[in-house]
Amino acid sequence: MVSVARAAAPRSDPPFQMPRLVTGVTLLMTATVNPPPGSPALTPRDPAGRMGDYLQTLGFYLGLLGTTIRGLVFAEGSGSDLGPLRRLARECSRAAEVEFVSVPAAGHPATYGRAYEEFALVDHVMRASPLIRALEPDDKVWKVTGRCRVTNLPELVARAPARYDVYCYVRNWPTRSLDLNLIGWSVHGYDTALGGIYRELREDRLAEAPQVHARTLLDALDPSVRVVRRHATEPRIEVIGAGVPRRPRRAARRRPSLRVPVRRVVPRIRPWAWA
Repeated sequence: MVSVARAAAPRSDPPFQMPRLVTGVTLLMTATVNPPPGSPALTPRDPAGRMGDYLQTLGFYLGLLGTTIRGLVFAEGSGSDLGPLRRLARECSRAAEVEFVSVPAAGHPATYGRAYEEFALVDHVMRASPLIRALEPDDKVWKVTGRCRVTNLPELVARAPARYDVYCYVRNWPTRSLDLNLIGWSVHGYDTALGGIYRELREDRLAEAPQVHARTLLDALDPSVRVVRRHATEPRIEVIGAGVPRRPRRAARRRPSLRVPVRRVVPRIRPWAWA
């Protein structure tokens, strides 16, 4: 926290208060350098390849510190050595605003699924991270899956509303779902609405995909929870894999497609059809 001296003010005026330097959000990156045996659909699987991917995405987000991002927590869930990532962060001029959390693998079966694994890690970090625990109840944390590079994050953060408990991106078509790769909340919002949600995301107990079930849980929240269900603009996400950035499938189509323009226009002119 940076302390700023307050300027003197006439007695007839209310005391001037310098606003806290809280431009931007605290970014929580989740990672599993060494995934457990049996983890489905992970590419690459080898720790060295995955570490290279995380170095790419971390380097991108370090460049946003001090503007879009006010602090960064890198959370890793397999107890792996984070030395290469720490060294990269130390090269950043704002290294003091970066925190690393590495916890041992939980040891539960791989059948619990990746969503359970990730949000169990998130739950731990929200309670244990000194950087996050120092935040005010209305301060914002955005969670991004560690190999996802949100290329328009500055625009997303700049256009986000000032007040919300949960800030997310939902879809009604082709299925009702909640994007779990990028989701934001206030500290109070997490404690109120999302704490412990990982227990509801065990894939061995679900009859539907975790992102579909997460949407059901979101829809069931108490109306007093301030949920913003669409970003002001669609997130543009590159998934880093095997050391090479690869775009989502819709952006890799060889033939021209109207899908992306439709996805950008429909939420503005027919929001009820999208969320």
